[in-house]
Amino acid sequence: MPTPVLLTLDLLARYLRHLADDRRLGETTVAGYREELGLLVRRAIPLEPEALAAFVTRQADGTLLAPSTRNRRLVIVRGLCAWLVRERVLAADPTTGISRARVPRSVIAAPGVADVERLLGVLASEAPSWRRARDTTILLLFFYTGLRVAELAGLDVAQVDFATGHLRGATRKGGGRTDVVLHPCAAEVVRAWIEVRGRDDGSLFPSRVNPRGFTSAASSPVVYRLTTRAIQLRLARLGERAGLAVRLHPHLLRHAHATALLRVGVATEIIRQSLNHASLATTARYLHGDEALLRDAIGRLPWLSARMGA
Repeated sequence: MPTPVLLTLDLLARYLRHLADDRRLGETTVAGYREELGLLVRRAIPLEPEALAAFVTRQADGTLLAPSTRNRRLVIVRGLCAWLVRERVLAADPTTGISRARVPRSVIAAPGVADVERLLGVLASEAPSWRRARDTTILLLFFYTGLRVAELAGLDVAQVDFATGHLRGATRKGGGRTDVVLHPCAAEVVRAWIEVRGRDDGSLFPSRVNPRGFTSAASSPVVYRLTTRAIQLRLARLGERAGLAVRLHPHLLRHAHATALLRVGVATEIIRQSLNHASLATTARYLHGDEALLRDAIGRLPWLSARMGA
């Protein structure tokens, strides 16, 4: 029998460079690939159909992965194998017989305008501070732009264009760059936040705590970029304090952005553009059922006269 092919650290490094340099995938996306494919290296999993089917289906302890996690892992492994075939490391793609898992449709209760106002009220109850101003700006930017957490965390002060009302060249999922429209309320809050944080051209949302946990003095220059994890934790705590029924996280605020646009009559194609989705089918998952919208739409149908007789 032929010796099974294993993914080596050298091959993994070459593939990740291919993703970054040739396919222009963003830093966060490449990091996700590195994390998943690194498991193949550490566990010495052979690149064969049976072994890869088990890898994309189950955790190391045999527990089944969630359907969405399985599909994500399959896409990552399938991309690697296709590249290895082109590089003539593999004779054929061992993932061709592995099928995608069926993901059950779920309804996400997106926060409404009243929920966002409640969150702002919790922040307003804090003593005035650098952190309160920053967190207020983050919350409103999520709601008014629908940005993903990595997209928001990657913003710099120099990208804010108050003259035209845009965030210029925001790095989007996949590594592309687009200009993001700023709502006047968001622009006003961002302007006030920049006055608080200082007008240097660094990260729009810095932290006084670096990723290793060291805190700088309040008078020291701000040099650390707020991490996506820090933003997630801040929002989760804020949601708890506001008494929201669901755990607050950045992606939920993308749903809130989409739902708010839908409620004011914005066309689905425009919502797709705002969310930076490649497909309307993806956007449709954000526009989950809203009974109030449905009732209002049905109520606008014309009255028709009918003669009822026995």
